[in-house]
Amino acid sequence: MVLSHGITHTAPPLRTRADVERALLQLLEPVKDRFTEGNAGLHLGDFAVHYGERSARMEAFSRMLWGLAPLWSQGGGLKYLPLFREGLANGTDLEHPAYWGPVAGCDQKIVEMDAIATTLMLCGGRLAPSEREARFAQDYLYWFEDGGRAVPFGRSLTYRFGQCAFFSALSFAGVEALPWGVVKSRVLGNLRDWFAQPIFSSDCLLTVGYGYPNLCVGENYNAPGSPYWALKAFLCLALPEEHPFWRAEEEIPSLDPLRSLPKARMLIARPGGQVQLFPAGQSCVCQLGQVGPKYEKLVYSSRFGFSVPRGDSLEEGAFDSCLAVSEAGEDRWRTQRGFDAFEIGAGYTWRRFSPMRGVTVEVTVAPCFPSHRREYRITTDRPIEVVDSGFAIPAELDGRRYREDMVEWTAHGVAARFPWGASAICCETGGGEPLLAAPWPNTNLLHPLTRIPAIRWRLEPGAHRLATWASGNTER
Repeated sequence: MVLSHGITHTAPPLRTRADVERALLQLLEPVKDRFTEGNAGLHLGDFAVHYGERSARMEAFSRMLWGLAPLWSQGGGLKYLPLFREGLANGTDLEHPAYWGPVAGCDQKIVEMDAIATTLMLCGGRLAPSEREARFAQDYLYWFEDGGRAVPFGRSLTYRFGQCAFFSALSFAGVEALPWGVVKSRVLGNLRDWFAQPIFSSDCLLTVGYGYPNLCVGENYNAPGSPYWALKAFLCLALPEEHPFWRAEEEIPSLDPLRSLPKARMLIARPGGQVQLFPAGQSCVCQLGQVGPKYEKLVYSSRFGFSVPRGDSLEEGAFDSCLAVSEAGEDRWRTQRGFDAFEIGAGYTWRRFSPMRGVTVEVTVAPCFPSHRREYRITTDRPIEVVDSGFAIPAELDGRRYREDMVEWTAHGVAARFPWGASAICCETGGGEPLLAAPWPNTNLLHPLTRIPAIRWRLEPGAHRLATWASGNTER
């Protein structure tokens, strides 16, 4: 991808230390002309964040240090050193107009001090090694496809290739929890995957979003400079060329097809080259922006991502990989928000929740490659409608749009089989009417325009048992 200023973000093959350094410098080059007064901040955009513009500009300044400090520690990136040295001096000078201001309460500047402290330690001597629990490294391996793509889950996803920062830190700390080639493949593979995505603005800045620029999927703490926390991935540049991390050949680990992560309250599966998370017992009490869909869906996929709502109608809601419930005859849908109980079994998850008063849902989800099965027990005290949805598949890709004859219908199932992949759902028990939902654009993390196969029922007061099968895969 060639952007303005002649920067080619996919040019580095990202195989060697020199490639990674070149990639970092490409990220930094568009930033150098955007300093504010006294070089103590960076103005990267004009949308708002809850902690205000002054702190947002300081945040953008400090987050560049996550990439620069490792580079400086090995004698690289020196043209940036005077700019940031001056900014650091002025930002901490009480008498200077660019002073960042005092720290009070829940202040964003507290978060950004970490980058400054790391810079001072890296450039004044090596950081003290920090032992990372080897078991976490063994589990975290499973979040990544062999090629490096990670499965999106939770919030703060706009930090993108910060996903691989743990492995970069693992190498820097000298903790040999995994073979060096495996660690290297996770860092470089993830960077390669991200540099191939349309995540840059027309002026070559990282954007808020995930697979493409998209404020709809962000949180109230995502400022224009926030995505640069991803530069934590470049801590490996603090390692010299002769370090085993750089000398090792990339190695793809042999992993089990299904792994239980009880501490994380989920199963993690690797069907057909993709990664799928099956959580239960996950919830976020903080109101930071779309936290329900980010933690409480039935399954999350590295190929399909997940969707967040723009409203409460079926199309606005973009209800993928979840059960949505509405009063009968209305088009106002609710999904899980919190839970009453959960269980993680050897090959299944179970949860109980109440999407609205008078309605209780129990659901057991079991990965059965290449699909997964969902069994619901729903109790309601009044007529309701429910929709169980599969993965959101791109409706168009590379200028090609799907056609209606690419959708296969049966009495109780629907399969969207497009040239770039497939997503399907069918009803095993309970009847139900198949549909292909057309959610609003820009609701999915990975794909701007999608379609969602689903099954719809009308349920009368009483107890009901429903069961469905869902599956899907896409080309890279």
